[in-house]
Amino acid sequence: MSDTRAESSRVRMLQISQQADGHAWAIELKTETRVYRLSVDSESLVSASQLALSVIEQFIDREVPLQMTGADAHRKELAPISGVSFYQVALEFLESERGRVRQGGLAKESLRIMTNRLEAVICPVLGELPMASIPGSLLVNLRSSLIAKYSTVTVHQYFVLVRKIFRFAVEMGYIHEPPALPLIDAKGGVRSPFSAAEYAQLMRHAKLLIGQYHPAASPELVKKRGIRQEHLIFAPDTYAAIRFMVNGFLRPGDLRLLRHRHVSFAKQKDLHYLKLTSPTNKGHSAPVVTLVPAVRAYEWLTRQRPVNPDDYVFLPQVANRKYALSVLGFQFEWLLNELGLRLDQNGRPRTLYSLRHTAIMLRLLYGKNIDLLTLARNARTSVDMLNRFYASTLVPEQNIEMLQSRR
Repeated sequence: MSDTRAESSRVRMLQISQQADGHAWAIELKTETRVYRLSVDSESLVSASQLALSVIEQFIDREVPLQMTGADAHRKELAPISGVSFYQVALEFLESERGRVRQGGLAKESLRIMTNRLEAVICPVLGELPMASIPGSLLVNLRSSLIAKYSTVTVHQYFVLVRKIFRFAVEMGYIHEPPALPLIDAKGGVRSPFSAAEYAQLMRHAKLLIGQYHPAASPELVKKRGIRQEHLIFAPDTYAAIRFMVNGFLRPGDLRLLRHRHVSFAKQKDLHYLKLTSPTNKGHSAPVVTLVPAVRAYEWLTRQRPVNPDDYVFLPQVANRKYALSVLGFQFEWLLNELGLRLDQNGRPRTLYSLRHTAIMLRLLYGKNIDLLTLARNARTSVDMLNRFYASTLVPEQNIEMLQSRR
């Protein structure tokens, strides 16, 4: 197509589409007077786009030589490739993120979460639309639908992912600039911890509930919550999990993945504790050490049944680990409802995740000279996250003795 360089007519449209066999891309370019079509034998959208950029170079008047066409330095001067959909760009973005995983710059779990969010929620709404013409009203509607289902923190994370894809589209030359995204207040997602007295209530009542049948059990409840009949009976695992989380600093997601081979007994001076080498979660893989009560909770649970190193610690008989976590959450909610602790004094709901916040809060309140860096590392988080979310409910009066203490 080199003889077309002299053509003076302007480019009206450039469209790139994948052919039916999935192994080639069709490029169609329209000017004021002619239509040009060519095929790129490549599975990569990046390769097809680079050729398309080179084609455009031949139709736009420039001061640069033709052999420099398609160079990244000139992409921003080109017309956006309006036919590329959000879904196509998302696929390219995920491929680039896989490269980061291979290089150690991104955790596999983070990539899995991004992929799930795109496939399940974001792409069904935005996927088929061209990147260059996604209306702001649709993004606002997406925010509203997410807020109806998730906490504002989770919604904020979804839109961080959307923003990354738009920025990637700019880098690839698909659009000139990202659109303005709707604002999300991420401060509303702070979960409420339990006080020491409330935690004691939870432990006492949970032990009483073991083996009891749910008082409101019905076919409607089973259908609505998706809980099988055998799990309408309060499990000893739920009782042990409560004590384990508050004294082990774990996230609920850690519970479902924890196997007995991840747990080892340790002793340093006169201190007995467990060392947990659970799978990487949220990019953190460092071992976690527990408090003494977690040792007792683990020993109590292992006396309830035979233990195999490859068995899961909690609800090992449940193969679907997402469902296992749902069972623990359902039974914990049952416990909270019976005690009237489902909501805190400010009306904020409590969940299994509140136990992790309780673990951190109790250390901040009662730990002797505990420093935030040590606590953050053992909880597999950062000092910034401790300040922003976990310790955000801590008020100075709760540490009045520390504030007024003297050396």
